[in-house]
Amino acid sequence: MITVARILGAVGAAYGVEPGAIAGGGRCQPLAEARQLAMWLARRHTRLSLPEIAVAVGRRRHSATVLWGIEATARRLREDREFQLVHDLAAALLAGHSGKTERAALELFGSEAEIAAGLALEEIKLRRAANLQARKAERAAARAEVL
Repeated sequence: MITVARILGAVGAAYGVEPGAIAGGGRCQPLAEARQLAMWLARRHTRLSLPEIAVAVGRRRHSATVLWGIEATARRLREDREFQLVHDLAAALLAGHSGKTERAALELFGSEAEIAAGLALEEIKLRRAANLQARKAERAAARAEVL
């Protein structure tokens, strides 16, 4: 049986953060993104109601918060390849499929040599932050062209 604690563990492993941090009150983007992914996975893999999911991931009993997180995750899964890879890694960890986990990690983090060398978590976070900044700059440039 898949529980929210197990989901938080898988998402935490995919993001390189503690499950408690995901369920905590942190509002920085990586934690909010991880929390939204956990909400989406909880809705998909458990029979919990939206308010129950909200409480399980450290939010108030507001189903609107969970609904927003689920919708934001669905949107990002359609539009963001890197986020899809993080989702695939978390889903593979959740399901316990080591082959899928290795493939998702390879695609997300780079070569087998980097993974075998134990690429530092901080470097992975820096890469994700740099990718995020690049996407923001692309969107800003596109908006500037429209104006």
